[in-house]
Amino acid sequence: MSPATATTKGFAVKCILCGEEGNVHVDLHDVASFHCNECDGDFTLDDVKAVLSRWQTCIAWLESAPALEE
Repeated sequence: MSPATATTKGFAVKCILCGEEGNVHVDLHDVASFHCNECDGDFTLDDVKAVLSRWQTCIAWLESAPALEE
């Protein structure tokens, strides 16, 4: 029987400050606080929500564009 392989669990998110993937850590004492080991930056859940809100507004506008007729 072959040995079981370890599986890493998590979320492949990018730092909202530097864009590096895989270096964002959550503070288990305050789960609304994040730290990026790549840029040594700290940000909050509210910061993430603000970034997402701006993108959601942009996406809604893009989706309202009319289809081009060929």
